[in-house]
Amino acid sequence: MQGAATIDTEQQLQQLQAQLQTLDQQIMADFNDIGRHITEKQLSDSIQQRQQDAVATYQNAYNDLISQLNSITTETDIPRKQQSIQTLKATLASYQFKRSQQPFDPEQLLNRSLKPKLDNTPKQQEADFTRAGLHNTPHIQLAALGDFTFDKLAGASDPAYLAATPEVSLSQSIKDQAQTLNYDPVTIYHWVRNNIEWQPTWGAMQNADLTLSSGRGNSFDIASLTIALLRASQIPARYVHGTIDIPEVNFRNWAGGFANINAAADFAASGGIPTTSVTRGEQISKVRIEHIWVEAAIDYQPSRK
Repeated sequence: MQGAATIDTEQQLQQLQAQLQTLDQQIMADFNDIGRHITEKQLSDSIQQRQQDAVATYQNAYNDLISQLNSITTETDIPRKQQSIQTLKATLASYQFKRSQQPFDPEQLLNRSLKPKLDNTPKQQEADFTRAGLHNTPHIQLAALGDFTFDKLAGASDPAYLAATPEVSLSQSIKDQAQTLNYDPVTIYHWVRNNIEWQPTWGAMQNADLTLSSGRGNSFDIASLTIALLRASQIPARYVHGTIDIPEVNFRNWAGGFANINAAADFAASGGIPTTSVTRGEQISKVRIEHIWVEAAIDYQPSRK
């Protein structure tokens, strides 16, 4: 029976090898298209070098994988064949859930002349959000102590608020992290707040899985991670888009420990965040920005702590 199982595994590996060869042709075609684009647009040498490094890394990994597959299919000794299969499994496992985490260096940005757009101010009226295609849902409901459950929140029973999306990825790493946090919404909130670094940029840049891996992201990315952890805990959750006022001392700290509030506001605005200052007298007292946050259907008790 052991020999038959090995033969069956070998046939599966031969099919896998044929699929890999087809995929390799498609991937190399994509690499070639990207290379032509880089050349035609006369992009910088650093971009060309990254492209070449990416191709070389891929080809080395692919050739190693094919070599291991060949050693399995050509080996006649059953014990050695089984050992080669275990080696291949270890190789494949080493490729899973690994992401490159490059240190962020603002002095090495491709575009070093970022400037705040003074006319990119936050929307403040519901009609403005609606015209921009942004709808704030659900309707606000206030919880009453001891008498509030998630089924009373408008739309919370919609299965979409537990589902995965391209941004709200429910990967195994997300599920594992939710389990580590005991599927507790308050623990999830504090963990994200204390462990994920906010970056002042605008628009969804990465999904929840990558935000978890990198440990940083903008408000869209951090909201996606929070929603993913909540949904992995079977807690309905969704995005809320609006405008908030942040006291200047809090905003300076939030933006990265700025000593000057004007510099902090300009830093956020140069990342594309709709930003304006609120003054009291002649001093900036608050910074008003558009923001993305999370609304979750959580029982008032025992979740409130």
